[in-house]
Amino acid sequence: MEVRFQNVFQLKVPDWIIDPFGDITSERGIIEEELITLQSDTESKAKFRISYQSFWLKNKIRERYPHVWDWVKLLHFPAFTWKSVLSAQ
Repeated sequence: MEVRFQNVFQLKVPDWIIDPFGDITSERGIIEEELITLQSDTESKAKFRISYQSFWLKNKIRERYPHVWDWVKLLHFPAFTWKSVLSAQ
């Protein structure tokens, strides 16, 4: 099992995916800009406190923060993401 999932065990998940309202100093560019905007969104902050998992699945998050969503999608839905990436090539 360890060999089969070795790439998953070595995966580095950015801290902001676990807590998008925490420290984002390690991010730069458009991701940083979207996270700053997200952090000032009090409605989203309240929804995040209710349910971490469902927070990222909200259409509002996908629409308002598309670059952040791309990272979340990649980490939370790897089979879907990689299948669509490979089929697009």
